[in-house]
Amino acid sequence: MRPIDQSRSCGIPRVATVTRSFHFFKSNSRVHETKDAGYSKGRALVFLALSALLIGLILAASWASDSRMTELRWVPRWLAMLADREPNSRTAIPFIPLAFLLAHGFAMLFRPARSSARRGLRWGLLGSVIVCGFSLSLSEFGQIFIPGRTADLMDLLWGSFGIVVGIGIAWGTSHLKAKL
Repeated sequence: MRPIDQSRSCGIPRVATVTRSFHFFKSNSRVHETKDAGYSKGRALVFLALSALLIGLILAASWASDSRMTELRWVPRWLAMLADREPNSRTAIPFIPLAFLLAHGFAMLFRPARSSARRGLRWGLLGSVIVCGFSLSLSEFGQIFIPGRTADLMDLLWGSFGIVVGIGIAWGTSHLKAKL
């Protein structure tokens, strides 16, 4: 394989390579476009940075002295009122985008250069489960040390449900993308 063309398309560096195979004196040329490895790593770092921000927000909301979301001034009023109406779902909902972002971020970061996307997704799902599980445990068990707050088994179950839904969405979107 040798590079034959380097061009920029939509700001994404691409390198086209030609492979030739000779079968019964016939030549068959195929052109493959491969994305620059830095582009995928950069996107992975953005996903993981957003995940870190979301983990910080989850911990800040979980460790607040009052469990009512309307008391947190940095949460939009409409969101706080919705979360206070359904207290169980407010534990599950933040873990859905967190699991999704972590799964895709880790999949892009840890995918070996010449392996299938499915292998990278397996690492992404595993990393997402580990980080989300640790974040959920930390947010719930940290409440033990806050006066007026208690750790609740139902919150752990609802958070786990949110993690499973987020991972399911990440798995489904990656398979849908692979089929397109």
